[in-house]
Amino acid sequence: MKPEHLNFIDTLTSIRKLRERIMSNISLELTDLSSRDFIALSKICRNENRMMMSQLSEITGMSNAHITAAVDSLERKGLVKRTRGEDRRSYNIELTESGRKRCQEIETIRMKSIDSFFEKMNEKDSMEFQEALTKLNDLLRKYL
Repeated sequence: MKPEHLNFIDTLTSIRKLRERIMSNISLELTDLSSRDFIALSKICRNENRMMMSQLSEITGMSNAHITAAVDSLERKGLVKRTRGEDRRSYNIELTESGRKRCQEIETIRMKSIDSFFEKMNEKDSMEFQEALTKLNDLLRKYL
């Protein structure tokens, strides 16, 4: 492997870790949500406010046990409700009204974080950065 390719992998790993820290910081602003619960709730919010437990596990990369714990916690807080799926072995997760309100709070905090990030760049750098990320995203999708 070429040395510059190792640097690429190190950079991607660093970005992933930084993203996790950002998500953790956002979840701290919503004091009653752990990082795990925050990630699970965010994914449900972005999936038309409902999804199957197995989908949530796949999207987040969390184990079924972690997803079950997250959904249990979110259910206790009144943010989601669990219903049986068409297949009796599966469950759907659906946002409650409180859950939808929390999603709006999350989105507001997320947008403020993004704005804060881009405020540190001039317009030209911001555009170049976004273009580079789009290209990287497209390349990675083609690879998969």
